[in-house]
Amino acid sequence: MLKKIDIIKIITSIAILILVSSSLTFVYLYKQQKEVDLDNIITFEIIKSKNPMYKAELYYELENVNIYTYNIDQIILRDRNGKIDLLEAFEIDKDILNKMIIKFTREAIASYDDGGTRLYYGEDFNVLKCHTLSANNDIYIGNKDMGYLNSFCK
Repeated sequence: MLKKIDIIKIITSIAILILVSSSLTFVYLYKQQKEVDLDNIITFEIIKSKNPMYKAELYYELENVNIYTYNIDQIILRDRNGKIDLLEAFEIDKDILNKMIIKFTREAIASYDDGGTRLYYGEDFNVLKCHTLSANNDIYIGNKDMGYLNSFCK
């Protein structure tokens, strides 16, 4: 037979489990409600570096493609509901950067004789998509001043 104190401990444990479960459900539902719709991004924003290093920094690694930033601290995608960092967006959709390049850049302003590397420009950023004869397909994202530097696409 259970003692009164044991029954109180069991009820307390059940109440705590229900509370924790409810909290986790609330957090999950809140996150789902605030999630950015990657198919309806309306802006691609870069936050320029406050202390530019004037060198490419590894930002993200995909299969056979490294993505670098050049004098950028952060890349933010926005839709009507909110914003998401590009790094977070990669966890949802590995092809998000190519979609954003198509949506937010104009025709290539330059192409190079290294196999097909192209420099695209957006409103306040440039994107260099390497396509070299040595099979380098890296991508560089930088501010409007970024071009094809000697250290890129190697």
